[in-house]
Amino acid sequence: MGYKIDSVANVSMSELAYDWLDYILKGKQKPEILQDKVNYEVMGANEWRHRSNLDAMSNDSITMYLSSERSVGNYKLNNLEPGMDYVSQKIDFTDRTTENNFYTPDIIFDSLDAGNGLIFKSGIFNQEFEISGSFTGHLFATINKKDMDISCALYEQKADGTYFFLTRYIGRASYAKYNYERQLLTPGRKRINFIL
Repeated sequence: MGYKIDSVANVSMSELAYDWLDYILKGKQKPEILQDKVNYEVMGANEWRHRSNLDAMSNDSITMYLSSERSVGNYKLNNLEPGMDYVSQKIDFTDRTTENNFYTPDIIFDSLDAGNGLIFKSGIFNQEFEISGSFTGHLFATINKKDMDISCALYEQKADGTYFFLTRYIGRASYAKYNYERQLLTPGRKRINFIL
């Protein structure tokens, strides 16, 4: 898909699965790559790292806020907590030529197509840093319906201007609090804390 993986990441997953089964079922040697409970390859660093749990993957965090302020056609994503500003979005359900839950199997893009969604962009970071672990988010929304789908994708914009797909979230608001029990929204009321 346009990305050349690191040499150490070129692993046969089917062979690794059989080696794991031999270790569990036949008492053979544990595969070297599986040194701990969480084993991951750091893209671009060409190395594997091993941690006891997902929280141990990250040693720091960055908090960013969505903003209604615009820059070059996009909304700003910054580290300053905004006041009570908001961004409005109108969806025409009679128009089925657009969608917000934009999905693509590609990894590298020349430009971003938000479909009928919104793009929030941060400024340039002063120094390189590694992103390991997961992202979380808190979304506050007021809608005139009883439910909505939420889709969020994260990209890194490279020095050459291309965008590298990092990860995505897609979910339904009525399952935001409990993923086993649907709770419909009250139209017109601010719904807090959709945790992405």
